[in-house]
Amino acid sequence: MKPFSKNETISLAIILVVLFSVTLFNIRIAERRSRDAQRRADLGAIYEALEKFHSDFGFFREGF
Repeated sequence: MKPFSKNETISLAIILVVLFSVTLFNIRIAERRSRDAQRRADLGAIYEALEKFHSDFGFFREGF
């Protein structure tokens, strides 16, 4: 079996670098979307807790 030629090796390296770069970029986007979704869920939970408190007690806080 013959080893790869220099041109084939360079081509393969370029393809691998491009694939790695695209994958890394997409992973960062997915992580950002995941954090945004978690923040929205947290805000929704806070909103629901405040609404429940307001329905139970009729106010959010007493004045100072």
